[in-house]
Amino acid sequence: MQSKSEGRAENMGSFKPEVHCFYRNGSWYALDVRRMLVFGLSPLEAEILALPEKEIAVMKLKLNQQLVLTLNNLEEKGLLRHTQEQPLPVKREVSPEIDTLELSIAQDCNLRCKYCFLEQGSFGAKRRRMSVEVALASVDFLLRESRDSENISLLFTGGEPLLNFKAIKSAVEYAQVEAERCGKKAKFLIATNGTLFNDEIISFIKKNRIEVQVSLDGDEETHDKMRIFPRGRGSYGVISRWLPQLLADYTEKVRLRATLTPQTADFVASFKHLRQWGAGNAMVNYAGGVEADFLLTNSDCERLKNSYTQLAHLFLEGALRDDISAKSAFLRYILTLCAGHRHSHFCGAAINMLGVSAGGKLYPCTDLAEIESYEVGDVWMGVDMHKLNYWRERLGDVDRIPACQNCWARYLCAGGCISVAIATNGNPWQPDLVECAFNRHIIELSVWLYAELRQRNPSVFLQLLPQTEVNAFVKEDKKF
Repeated sequence: MQSKSEGRAENMGSFKPEVHCFYRNGSWYALDVRRMLVFGLSPLEAEILALPEKEIAVMKLKLNQQLVLTLNNLEEKGLLRHTQEQPLPVKREVSPEIDTLELSIAQDCNLRCKYCFLEQGSFGAKRRRMSVEVALASVDFLLRESRDSENISLLFTGGEPLLNFKAIKSAVEYAQVEAERCGKKAKFLIATNGTLFNDEIISFIKKNRIEVQVSLDGDEETHDKMRIFPRGRGSYGVISRWLPQLLADYTEKVRLRATLTPQTADFVASFKHLRQWGAGNAMVNYAGGVEADFLLTNSDCERLKNSYTQLAHLFLEGALRDDISAKSAFLRYILTLCAGHRHSHFCGAAINMLGVSAGGKLYPCTDLAEIESYEVGDVWMGVDMHKLNYWRERLGDVDRIPACQNCWARYLCAGGCISVAIATNGNPWQPDLVECAFNRHIIELSVWLYAELRQRNPSVFLQLLPQTEVNAFVKEDKKF
């Protein structure tokens, strides 16, 4: 039988929003999941938020000054409310313009990296390279589909895209002329293993202001464990020969990326090595559990978590001095918190970006090239909107992915990479659970970093935010 005090407490109402509380480095923090707000908590506040709502309501009747003050503080923060949190409105189907194409310009590669899940660049099909005709048709398609967008972007990937430099060169030159004719600006990026640079290629890259991402996993010993030529020779020596020439007077357009595995998991050491080259951006990430030899076990996951924790501390130490170079995987989540809105989709795949196979077929992203069931059109006939809208319905709203609906990290993670989910489980809507646990650790570290910097050095965010968002961020002071 319910007591009178319990009845009065229920009438007063004491409802928690969806909130994730965690303890790190001697302090408690809370993420309000739907509002994307971060708060520092006292131990008592954290203890209260861990209780069932009925018990919290009864607390309001106790004549304890500290308890009443703490409950009031939680209500002021919006972490306790008098009414229940209402379901979020269902997102309507959107039809954004396609302003980015990822061209699988070479479905082939001159390396045989051990952790590659694209079957060393072949995508599980016959090795081939995109013709110039397909590359130019892709540009025409992008100009048509981008409609009123002022900017278009072409990303050249593979395999190894520089195996097909002729098609890259033709596409860049054609896109610049046609984009200008249409009143648009074209941007370009090449993601390369860095082994095929020469004087002509580097000169062309710099002349056309092309951004470049070079894969470099760390020092020579670390890099050469995984990134090898077909006969087993490491590729570090070739990369290090040409990298200084690429970086000379061009550092702001070059990003070095380390892809690490449980076998090469010293993220801090690899990051420090990348920074020694002086590139404008250096980042380290893990390979993801898709190849059998690199599936994440629980012990692997703990080792990688520890490595990311060390990297987070390195980032914090630097950011307190206004050095944000170690942002790595944390940047994505920190920027989402700065913007203060829910991240509804993981990337632009099928939203504003499509992948193009070497043969001109369209896919949500190039990682899905050559899988017939994922085709959504081609660059000549255009997009099959029925197929594309299927992907947009799911990929445009993480709440439509069943496996993500009850996860506190969903509006930061936004469902993760579908190509990794497909490679791991054969299902784009079923992410790998071990990898999810690992990603939640990275996200929690990012929330912690955001909270610490918000309190100790908020001016550092001005280096991270696009200028259009700076004023709003400076004025907004409710998140801590």
